Amino acid sequence: AAYPASIADIHYAVRWAKANADQLETQPDCIGLIGESSGAHQAVLLAMRPTDPRYASIPMPDHPALDAGVRYVVSCWGIVDPFARYRMAVEKDITPLLAAHRAYWGDEAAMSEGSPQRILERNETVQLPALLLLQGTADQNIDWRIAEKFAGIWRQRGGSVDLRLYEGAVHGFIRAPYDADSQDALARIRDFIRRMTS
Repeated sequence: AAYPASIADIHYAVRWAKANADQLETQPDCIGLIGESSGAHQAVLLAMRPTDPRYASIPMPDHPALDAGVRYVVSCWGIVDPFARYRMAVEKDITPLLAAHRAYWGDEAAMSEGSPQRILERNETVQLPALLLLQGTADQNIDWRIAEKFAGIWRQRGGSVDLRLYEGAVHGFIRAPYDADSQDALARIRDFIRRMTS
């Protein structure tokens, strides 16, 4: 679904998880989000704006007081600045990325409005849960410096962030299960979530 409907779906999912925390054998305040690429963008964006009425548009009548705030977020090669990624795709003429951006966002104004990087640069009031950022330096879909810049402004705004850059790793590198970088990333995710929920 195009922006912001996909964020609304995740917002509902977080509230559903909180409402059903007992069945999931967890606590409502232990819920976190993890995503890859555009999914990571959506996770980070929702974590920052859990009370945005556009994102809370799907009602949950039995639990109207629940919000979508989360304790932590894991971003795997996330598109944390979709506007910058779009400009990169324009410069490099990466047709599939350009088509995907236009289909999801519609225009550059929406890309900027829903960009976590630019939200922080605009000094909007947001929530900043603990963040783990994983990024390969040979990623052809997003420049690794975008993640580095985002980690910097997240810290500047008072958030806790753990950035791990993987030298020579490509987009989606974690899917190679026996690769050393993949093993390291999976271990970091596991340890991060354990720390956040213990």
